[in-house]
Amino acid sequence: MSLSSESDCQDAVDDAAQDWMLQLASTEPDWAGFQQWRDADARHAAAFDELHILWSQITALKPAFASAEPFGRERRDAHRTRAGSRRSWRIPAPSSWIPKPAWAGLVAACLILGVVLGPRTVQDISADHVAAIGAPARVELADGSAAWLNTDTAIAVRYRADRREVRLLRGEARFEVVGDPSRPFSVRAAGGRATALGTVFTVRRDGAETLVSVSEGRVALRSPVNAASSVSGETDAVILTAGEAVRYRTGHAPGPVMAAAPSQDIWRRGVIAIDDRTLADAFAEMDRYRPGRILFLADVPDAPSVTARIAIDEIESGLDALAAAEGLQVTRISNRLALVR
Repeated sequence: MSLSSESDCQDAVDDAAQDWMLQLASTEPDWAGFQQWRDADARHAAAFDELHILWSQITALKPAFASAEPFGRERRDAHRTRAGSRRSWRIPAPSSWIPKPAWAGLVAACLILGVVLGPRTVQDISADHVAAIGAPARVELADGSAAWLNTDTAIAVRYRADRREVRLLRGEARFEVVGDPSRPFSVRAAGGRATALGTVFTVRRDGAETLVSVSEGRVALRSPVNAASSVSGETDAVILTAGEAVRYRTGHAPGPVMAAAPSQDIWRRGVIAIDDRTLADAFAEMDRYRPGRILFLADVPDAPSVTARIAIDEIESGLDALAAAEGLQVTRISNRLALVR
């Protein structure tokens, strides 16, 4: 394997380890999926152990991490090596990767990350650019490409000599990519990778589900990403062209190609687009742009689908108007909690 391929492989493993750390700190941790990924390859456990050790240096979290140390300090130092500026770890046989007491501590430590810091704070620490709730923003990237970040979105950017990669930690982002055949541009999200082939495209994460939509050019989508493959090896990818979209779930292959929503990026102009959605989905979409929570408590199984356009900076009046149009009422418990019933 070439040095470039080895670097690609290690980067993919490191990215996956960070994704799993963030996922385990979320409100719906997938412990079974994490253990399956960790047990699949010794490099996975090593990368996650290193990341876990780095997180444990946060003073406020040291007590929680103390019982989750995968190795004692002396044993860990004995397995440490250097390869340039990269830290790497050499670990014993799979049967002794993480002892049972430490595994329990690791579970507790990840829960502490989510509870004490909050999942968004954990993601923000890892991010290079963040857009606040209700405040879409445009970001200029180092190569001249642009990233439009929708409400409550966080991305991490990693540019190298032979490739450009962005990790979508949460939310939704539109990428306007400057072409450079010698440095492919990819967006990683929830175990998948969308590689631009000279294009404009949008990636949106909704929990374990990700939607990739293409506005211009083409995108090669692979999910799940094979850690041993190179960035340029897209022969088994799903190719999307302008006007097409596809969904995939973490750890699964992409679903069928479908038509992209014409209004998919209207949020860049400060407008929330709701197209042929159920009432519950319509209010859930508005909830993304509003601090706090909108709880939909109405029981309206026969309600017609909803299509609406709501200005982001007038979301409160839009919430009232949409509820009234459907014969519902909004009760605000505080400026952060609204009940629709």
